[in-house]
Amino acid sequence: MTDTTTEVVAVATPDTHNNTKRNAIIAAIVVAVLALGAVGTIAYNKIHTQHKIDAVAASVVDVANQTRATQKTIRADLDTAKKTEATVEHSIADTVKAADLAFEIEKSTKALDIVIVPVEDGSTLEEAQAILADAKKTLADINSRDTKLKAANEAALASHQQLLLDNATTASDAAKTALDSVIASATQTLAGTDGQVADNATRQGLQAAIDTANALSGAAVDGTSVDALTKAAADFAATQQALEGAVATVNDSVEAKKTADAEAARIAAEQKAAAQNKAQSSSSSTGSSNGSSSSSGGSSKGSSRSSSVKPSEPNTPKTTPKITPPPHNGYDDGVDGCGMECVRM
Repeated sequence: MTDTTTEVVAVATPDTHNNTKRNAIIAAIVVAVLALGAVGTIAYNKIHTQHKIDAVAASVVDVANQTRATQKTIRADLDTAKKTEATVEHSIADTVKAADLAFEIEKSTKALDIVIVPVEDGSTLEEAQAILADAKKTLADINSRDTKLKAANEAALASHQQLLLDNATTASDAAKTALDSVIASATQTLAGTDGQVADNATRQGLQAAIDTANALSGAAVDGTSVDALTKAAADFAATQQALEGAVATVNDSVEAKKTADAEAARIAAEQKAAAQNKAQSSSSSTGSSNGSSSSSGGSSKGSSRSSSVKPSEPNTPKTTPKITPPPHNGYDDGVDGCGMECVRM
């Protein structure tokens, strides 16, 4: 083993210097190559990383554009939601829905101020990726906010419509109930006024009004439509008013007949009384005439009898005998102021 080594050394000895130099050159070349490779690798890696950063930055810009587009939609939805809020402020079936809408309006208004931060120059890939992650989360939140705003707006409108429907249903039912009550009363009026009106045409008009009211009362109404219920309530009220007018016309005709009958009775009574008075006056006049004739007849008969018994005397004036008092003798005998009886001369 020792001999072999010695032999090799002996063989290499003449070129040792040259080999060392050559090896140094090779080593330098290898080092240079390795250095260049390392530099190239670093440069390549840097460029590759920058490309990644640029791609992430571009994604952030795209997310920012989407965010602004969503914010534009939110702004329009906010205008709608605010109008709904004003509409349902005092007209909503479920006040919780109104509160939810107010909350979403507040949150969505704040969402309009959100800005996506771009990737700045010199940012590392990790920093750019973090910015992109935040931008995507912000976009998701804004999209969710718009979705919630629309849902709250629809829920508030639905609650408002429910209240309107409930109110319209209540009004329609009340109007129909009132109409049915008037129909019943009008029917009684019609039945109780047969032959009691001055003009029977008024009762015919009332019958027609009752028929119209019954037809309307029995007609179906769309209970899911506020407009249909509102129209039905108006129709019920108008028909009730017309029916009440027909009833009033019949009642006026009844009163007119009563007045006419009373006037006719008064005139008949006056005429009867006048006839009776005339008959009594005629009877009294006849009695007086008969009495006067009898009295004249009696006198004539008496005169005739006197004429037959006693002859007529000459038409000479009659004299009244005078009574001459006797001379006063100074004595009061108490007889006619004379002392002696008066002597008829």
